Amino acid sequence: MGRFAISLLVVAFLMGLGSDYFSPGNLLIPPLLSGVLTLPYDLTQLVILQAIGHHLIWWENILKVTLPSMLLNAAASLPVYLVLRWLHHRTLGERMEW
Repeated sequence: MGRFAISLLVVAFLMGLGSDYFSPGNLLIPPLLSGVLTLPYDLTQLVILQAIGHHLIWWENILKVTLPSMLLNAAASLPVYLVLRWLHHRTLGERMEW
């Protein structure tokens, strides 16, 4: 299993813990979760890279990679969510559930 799959498992586990508490109709939730869950994803990547022998400068990686990724993921998730919600409604005609 690759490091990307392991990182996605961590994020999926964290998302599963809180999925019952979020309303799927709230448009603030997808960008918020997408931005926030980028942090454990990137941190898992860094831990794995360090474990296999890469020398990392943690704060530089967090400031130059993780924080911009959090902002980009949060900004991109809302349009993607809206398109997927529209497509789901168009094809199935039901309310989209998480």
